[in-house]
Amino acid sequence: MPAKPYSSGHIGAVAGNFTDMRLSGDVKKTLVELSCDEISRIVPLMESETLAQDPERKTLDDPKRTRLNYNRTRELMIDQLGNIESVGSAAVQAGIEQVETHISTLIKHAEAAAEKDRVATIKPRHLEIAMSGLRIGKSDSDAPSRNCNVWVKNWQKRFRNCCSCSANRNRRVHYFSRRWHTHAFFFDVIGQNSCKNASYQ
Repeated sequence: MPAKPYSSGHIGAVAGNFTDMRLSGDVKKTLVELSCDEISRIVPLMESETLAQDPERKTLDDPKRTRLNYNRTRELMIDQLGNIESVGSAAVQAGIEQVETHISTLIKHAEAAAEKDRVATIKPRHLEIAMSGLRIGKSDSDAPSRNCNVWVKNWQKRFRNCCSCSANRNRRVHYFSRRWHTHAFFFDVIGQNSCKNASYQ
């Protein structure tokens, strides 16, 4: 039995991330067809490339590059949950994308430091320079969850103060994102107006 295609509502919601305009119903239906056509095009290519790398492999992989393990990332994210019971696939994908971007940024800065030393190996001192430049501190491995919870409570208090100040009293926060660190996550909140009464980092 063939898989069901995406729903037009789901594709419309995804496409809505890339435009401020409304999408007509016919456009959504066409996007569903085009999305399914794209999967039909890329999967055979991915399959052949995966088997070219490992003829014994039974699971389709990303032949372009190694990605963070889905299940391990999901488990790590579940460990950090407070009030929510589970993690959906969309959240895991977002987490993987964010962590990979975080790793990429660190490596690029560390690579620049290594190039200044005229060496071909990124060493701990180069990573430390990158962390310092990005203002990233080493996490407390003994109590990551406790530190995370304390930080979140402080953030919640500051956020309430921000929303109650005169600059944002009648305004809603229009952007919310999560940045995942090794053992804890941090929240960035950007309001329509800057708030002088609160600091988020």
